Amino acid sequence: EPAEAWTDGSSLNNGQPDAAAGAGAFFSDDSPLNISQPLTVEENQTNNRGELTAILLALRRCETHMREQSRIVRLYTDSAYAIGCFGNAGRKCRHRGWKNSKRKEAANVDLLKMALMWRQVYGDRFELVHVYAHTGKQDRISLGNHGADRLAVAGAEQKGSVAVALSIVVPGAPAGS
Repeated sequence: EPAEAWTDGSSLNNGQPDAAAGAGAFFSDDSPLNISQPLTVEENQTNNRGELTAILLALRRCETHMREQSRIVRLYTDSAYAIGCFGNAGRKCRHRGWKNSKRKEAANVDLLKMALMWRQVYGDRFELVHVYAHTGKQDRISLGNHGADRLAVAGAEQKGSVAVALSIVVPGAPAGS
């Protein structure tokens, strides 16, 4: 099982009524662990929601590794928003009763709660590393980010045409859930 992956969210026409969002997690070329799927049609089709979903799905894929291995799982993301949700920003939001800094109802509260749950259970077993998106470079980090981006866009393009293959689960959920 891998000790690293790249995650990305995508929303085609982000912010528009016809937006379509997806999540991607890239482990390696042609890996059966790679994830590319749309958000469910009931969800808000935003880029941030795709970013959080991708990280949560990648954590699900890596859970056995986090439970059994000595190496920390490293997830690369270009989303500072998502990183914050797993850390101080998420904790502050919880402290404010799931309100954002402007005291309005926070977005993605269901995913925020899930992010904090994963952090509570496996806090020292995974790290989120910020990377720059769309660098066009050929180094390993840039190529991984590009792979995750392709998977996220492909997921968004499938909105409404395929069932969501993998759902977000709480840490320790049974394998079939």
